[in-house]
Amino acid sequence: MTATLGAPARECALPPSVRDVGEQGGRPGRHTRGRCRPATLTAARLTAGLTMTQLARAVHVSRPNVSLWENGGRRPARQYWPALGAALGLQFHEVEALFADHPPARLDGEPLPSLGLVRRQRGFTQRTLAGLVEVAPTTLAMWETAGVRVSPGVAEELARVLDVEVARLAARPRAVPAVDPRPLRRLRRQAGMTQREAAAHLRIALGTLARYEAGARVPPVAVARRMATAYRRPPEQLLAACGIELPDLPDGAPWRAADLPEAIRVARMAAGMTKVELGRVLGRSGQAVRSWEVGRSRPSEVTCRRLEAVCGLPAGSLSA
Repeated sequence: MTATLGAPARECALPPSVRDVGEQGGRPGRHTRGRCRPATLTAARLTAGLTMTQLARAVHVSRPNVSLWENGGRRPARQYWPALGAALGLQFHEVEALFADHPPARLDGEPLPSLGLVRRQRGFTQRTLAGLVEVAPTTLAMWETAGVRVSPGVAEELARVLDVEVARLAARPRAVPAVDPRPLRRLRRQAGMTQREAAAHLRIALGTLARYEAGARVPPVAVARRMATAYRRPPEQLLAACGIELPDLPDGAPWRAADLPEAIRVARMAAGMTKVELGRVLGRSGQAVRSWEVGRSRPSEVTCRRLEAVCGLPAGSLSA
């Protein structure tokens, strides 16, 4: 038997399932220099003198998994290759050669953390995209949210459908700073005030403050400025938290007569005062302030000086 199997020409002509049997001198699994390399996992297993069950136990997988690998249904994940090499007496590149024609393993893929973002940007629902790549919607959801690896072939198909590169899907999405959904509530709590106490300081109803904090209503500028005082914060911070953007004053002070109504309106809003409140400070009615802002009448020089002082405008800026 030794003379028959020891001849190199006859040895390499044998079927892969029995090639190299008996060459290793009764020491299965030991790599021998100069022998023919097994072409299949089955041949390598028989050469090592192992059953499917023994190989499965050595690699810590189930016997059906080994059967699937041997039948060419799927390539084992690369994490099992060192254990396979140790059990079969093969080097890493020899194990790799055994599975050259096998479909890739699921764990050989890579996660696609930007898949969900790109899908939404392209206007696809999960169900629609799953149907286009012929997978279950739950599978697609796992790829998007659970970081499950996607095989290379499926990743390429996803990239084709979404008209992007695979690298774009595999890239980590840039972190977006979290937006505080209720900044007014946070500022009030940081000031150590309850809603009832804050409402009393701001001279508004408790329900009104609750709607401001929930984002259901935008506070007036006057209330925002009172919040800045009560919460001991810069007015600019409270205006930004309320979502208030004040209009800019007209260019060039002192303003021309045509620009005076807009300048008075913007200055009043920046001061956080209603027409009635500004009129009360100036000793005039709210209707008079409204007439100035629509250009129906003009304040006197004395009133202009008081307006500049109340609204914090440069002296002489309201002179026309």
